[in-house]
Amino acid sequence: MKKIPLILILFLLIAYPSCEGGGVCTQSVLSVVNAGFYGWDGEEEIDVFVNNFTLYGINRPDSLIYDSKNSVSRFSFTMDMNAVSSTLIMHADSLIDTLTINYSVVLLMVSYECGFTNTFEMSGISFTRHFIDSISVIKTLADLENEENLKIFL
Repeated sequence: MKKIPLILILFLLIAYPSCEGGGVCTQSVLSVVNAGFYGWDGEEEIDVFVNNFTLYGINRPDSLIYDSKNSVSRFSFTMDMNAVSSTLIMHADSLIDTLTINYSVVLLMVSYECGFTNTFEMSGISFTRHFIDSISVIKTLADLENEENLKIFL
């Protein structure tokens, strides 16, 4: 007789482990800056493809982001969540430019299953002009969306 309540309790613990569904996070929780290279043909902006493109960060553990890639027109990179600015070195063929982005880190609740992630609200940029002509900030928030943040005109 005493075994029946114990068996019933064990069955309930196994059959109904919680009130919430035990979902698994299936989406990316990495916020990135999306950028593209552009030119001007006199009437409209055009995509530009850069050869021998190398991109790396200064004072970053994941420093090398792209290494001598060819035909690059779009690229993405992360920012340091423990800083308020990130500096990147960009090589295109034999020319080198430096891009510095200032930002604030904003915590975002993704979902119950995925938890929180950091997004980055860009507040300013500066860059050298060896092969970069200008940069247009299209979207200041670097988040989970796959939308372009920077247009880099060569």
